[in-house]
Amino acid sequence: MPRASLSCQYDRGVIFLAPIAGLIAAAVTAPLLTLFYFLKLRRRPVRVSSTLLWTSAVEDLQANEPFRWIRPSWLLFLQLLALACLLTAFARPAFSGATPVGRLILVIDHSASMNAPSQEPGRTRLEEAQRRAIEIIDRMSRGAGPAGSGARTKAMVITFAGNARAVTSYTSDRSVLRRAVRTIEPTDQSGDFTAALRLIAAQTAQDSEQTDATRTRVMLISDGALAQPSDEPVGVGDVEFRFVRVGPPPEEPRDNIGIVALSARRDFRTPGLVRVFVRAVATEGAPDSTPVTLWLGGEAIGAQEIKFGEFEGGLKEGAAAFSFESAQRGVVLAVIGRDDELEADNRAAVVVEGLRAGRVLIVRPGARTGGSELALTGLARALGVIAGKEPEIMNAAGYAQAAQAGAIGDFDLIVFAGVSPAQTPDTPTISFGSTPPIRGLTLRENEKSDGAEFLSWKRSHPLMRDVALGAVALGKTLRLTLPDGTSLALPENGALNDSSEMARPRQAETLALGPNGPLLGVVEVGRVQHVVAAFDLEQSTWPLRPSFVIFLANAMETLTRVGESSSGTAHTTNEPITVRLAPRAARVQVTGPSEFERESEAGSRVTLGALQRAGLYEVTGVINADIVLAVNLSSDHESAIATADRVNIGGESRTAGGTREAGTKEIWHWFVLAGLFLLSVEWMLFAWRTRV
Repeated sequence: MPRASLSCQYDRGVIFLAPIAGLIAAAVTAPLLTLFYFLKLRRRPVRVSSTLLWTSAVEDLQANEPFRWIRPSWLLFLQLLALACLLTAFARPAFSGATPVGRLILVIDHSASMNAPSQEPGRTRLEEAQRRAIEIIDRMSRGAGPAGSGARTKAMVITFAGNARAVTSYTSDRSVLRRAVRTIEPTDQSGDFTAALRLIAAQTAQDSEQTDATRTRVMLISDGALAQPSDEPVGVGDVEFRFVRVGPPPEEPRDNIGIVALSARRDFRTPGLVRVFVRAVATEGAPDSTPVTLWLGGEAIGAQEIKFGEFEGGLKEGAAAFSFESAQRGVVLAVIGRDDELEADNRAAVVVEGLRAGRVLIVRPGARTGGSELALTGLARALGVIAGKEPEIMNAAGYAQAAQAGAIGDFDLIVFAGVSPAQTPDTPTISFGSTPPIRGLTLRENEKSDGAEFLSWKRSHPLMRDVALGAVALGKTLRLTLPDGTSLALPENGALNDSSEMARPRQAETLALGPNGPLLGVVEVGRVQHVVAAFDLEQSTWPLRPSFVIFLANAMETLTRVGESSSGTAHTTNEPITVRLAPRAARVQVTGPSEFERESEAGSRVTLGALQRAGLYEVTGVINADIVLAVNLSSDHESAIATADRVNIGGESRTAGGTREAGTKEIWHWFVLAGLFLLSVEWMLFAWRTRV
């Protein structure tokens, strides 16, 4: 992609934005003024007591009659000069500070750091950016156009925080552009400048394809502390790029302390004990320590002082650890006890699940053999010990009725033993000798299937942690085919089923290989994982091995909400959030720092997207585990609230400039002031000449 052109040619000079209006006004007013000087005085008899008063009578201007030749007069000269100034102002003169452009792209940063104070008292950086953007819009050339073509300059507004979006398309309507700028709302998201550059590049590429393409100028308005997650420089095409910095100078110290990490986890040996870890950062102008208070359910349960280390990499770091006992579900809130320049990172929350047993469902076929009964008994006993509660067992017909009635959503894990469901559930599953209906996932008869064994397995995968399969013997196996790239090239919300009832996978991974291909695999549909084994339980010695219990324990911890209950749940403002619908619920309603409703399109999950403001949200119409959502800023980069005078565009650096270079600078008000001054001088001169 071509890099941005960082050079520009200046064509300074005065242009008129409304020359026709000025000419029309001059054609009307200039003749009227000179007409008065063609009139001569009509004398009338006046009886005076002395000839000394004749001089004043001669200069009396009360009545006129035509005509006389114009005589040289300072009054006429001043009046013509004042009229010329007012007519010039009427033609709207403007100072052209740079080469005119046909298209202008305003890019406004509204990430979390833009909520910090600016140099302008009582304003945030975002409010300053909005003011400067409106100033640029007001200076847009109207009727001057590029190269004096007479075409109006068109502009569009792009904003970026966690992602980038175009607020308007190209328009020359200043009121539309001003309204778009004023409606930009602050966020608590970490800014992704790379996303903004990609959107700008796509727009400028489209501009270059237009038949009437003219030069495009990009104006970035930001505090300059821009994160570019991509290591590869992203350019914006052959455009003129300019950067306007808002906020204090980079060398000015800033005062901010923010919580950038909060985690809570139940102790492995004592599940009733919750351990909390808080990490905070401080800027150079902040104190070397700060108090932090831990709250649970609206009650303070502990307080500590975080001490920060040496200033390094633009920040100072510190941490604190807490512990408390609770078996109930609750919201843990960490609060910094001071006011600073950024409010969003002064608190962070995490939802800790209560102690509970997992609900497991085993689905078995209607007809059973002695071997399958023994294997199912061992499976149920192992899952009962791991989940803390005996699993429920259904046959295939009973499961079909329960699924149709929507009665399986409360299970944490479903194990299919030789049973293939009609639809893929929105609950994690493990299938032995069967598969849920997922696009690209098949299980067929294998010609050479006797006496197989595991040749290799992925020990790094969480499901296979500490699992040894070398001593496991297999009888009859099936040929397992996992979804390939064609099946995975689908929308991200792949949990939705299509007309063929085949669920859309997001990704697939082989867990264990045998002589004829995969023997264990995992497929992700939406955010739910489904494990598939290419053999029935009774066709293996795995249930007799300790590794089978370890595998089931890993599955309970990795796949289900029961595993998540050991650690707290929190989201960042940049993270898309998915919630699970309650039975028979058709919509969800979100209340908190922002409020909205979302309809359910299909399935039992609803994607809320990224919640842009940090805080606690309450969601109605969902299962109990998703009612409360904790959303935190959690960004070292944004908590630094840094500013910079240079930004990197496509591998090149650009220095911050002012808004005066954005377009024309109207100067008509100076001509109005000059005209009023000349009229004042003319009045004083007239008064002096007519004094008695």
